[in-house]
Amino acid sequence: MGSRYSPLVTESELINFLVEVFEASGSVVIAEFRTSTRRSVDLLVRGDERRGTPDLLIEVKNNPPQTHTRLQEAVEQLRRYGEEYMKHFRRRPQLALATPGVLSRPSLSYLADQGVRGYDRYWIAESAERVGLGARVQEILGHVDLSREGQVESDGRKLDILQSAEQELVTRLQQIPAGRSHWNPYQRVCLDILDHLFSPPLTRGRWEVSNAAKINRRDIIMPNYSTEGFWYHLRQAYRADHIVIDAKNFAGNVSKNQVLQMANYLSRHGTGLFGIIVTRTGGDKSALYVRREQWMMHDKMILVLDDSDLVQMLTNRSEGDKSELLMQQKIEDFRLDI
Repeated sequence: MGSRYSPLVTESELINFLVEVFEASGSVVIAEFRTSTRRSVDLLVRGDERRGTPDLLIEVKNNPPQTHTRLQEAVEQLRRYGEEYMKHFRRRPQLALATPGVLSRPSLSYLADQGVRGYDRYWIAESAERVGLGARVQEILGHVDLSREGQVESDGRKLDILQSAEQELVTRLQQIPAGRSHWNPYQRVCLDILDHLFSPPLTRGRWEVSNAAKINRRDIIMPNYSTEGFWYHLRQAYRADHIVIDAKNFAGNVSKNQVLQMANYLSRHGTGLFGIIVTRTGGDKSALYVRREQWMMHDKMILVLDDSDLVQMLTNRSEGDKSELLMQQKIEDFRLDI
């Protein structure tokens, strides 16, 4: 499946299109609205005091934020805008993040929990359709299928956007209880998800591969012979000739011990120096510390993916976007934080 998400539209073009959409619905919109002398938010949509609807501050991100770090940064940025707006205008605004990509259900839930609306490709396309601008959607966002059945309306947005293959994998993942007693089905669904997402270009995963000394037993190995794109870059930058995956069905976060175990699997003359720990809820602070240590001292790049990351990558796949976009952002976040 090819990648449908690409920067068909620049950030300024997307802002201008959103202005058209909101104005067509009868709203007053101001682009590049200054919330202070130092900051300006991409869009201010005036509310209706008679109806009790608040003003709306929208920040536009042309590169869809998919990692928790990037979503958190966007929320914090919007909160600063909101606090400045409240200070100067004595009115509490509604906050929103807009992107031309597709946000997964866990990402949208996180934003909602933080009091931020998520306006992604589907929300923008549906809103444009409602105000008679549907003919413009394809040139701005590419093809968006708004005709799928069995979708659930929530805040004007259809949530069930996954196609059947990806939805089946999400359902299987979510039905497995967290805990070591269920490690086998969890390991199996992780292998099936990663095969579905990344094979090809990666060779299908091999399960429970031991080294010659029978000391290190890696859960999953995916050979990487890519000669272009993201996976080729990993081979060049991180000696990722084999993608080593360790699936940990822990009820809590993984810690430094699991990172050290993964580090033992990685070697310059063996599997390579790139590994992924897949777990239910992510890693704790000790895991992050050891991951940094392994990268800075031994050139070993170790990612930690949780359930929400797997769902976002399956959402990308369902929409024809690049599944690896999330992993690319994870690596960028990790390195830029050092």
